[in-house]
Amino acid sequence: HLPHLMAAVLAATVGRWPAEQAGRFCGTGFWDTTRVAEGDPALWHDIVQTNRAAVLGALRAFQQQLACMTDAVENNDFNLVRDMLSDARDRRHALEAQRS
Repeated sequence: HLPHLMAAVLAATVGRWPAEQAGRFCGTGFWDTTRVAEGDPALWHDIVQTNRAAVLGALRAFQQQLACMTDAVENNDFNLVRDMLSDARDRRHALEAQRS
């Protein structure tokens, strides 16, 4: 359920700016990433509430990764940024290999 919540938070974050300003600067990555945020809010409310413990665990893990990336950028540690991006790519490839 984490992808849906991440998509919703991303859409809400970018949506803080007027749509006529921000919308034209949103690339395909934004639209691909936030597509699932169009899901039915009532349905997702129930899903999150029913799976509260698992959702909290996933949100906390995401929060830790985001904090690490934020700290790396803030501290000009772009070697760590590159390492995190490389690790993420490798982990995605490993996950994708198990899809079929």
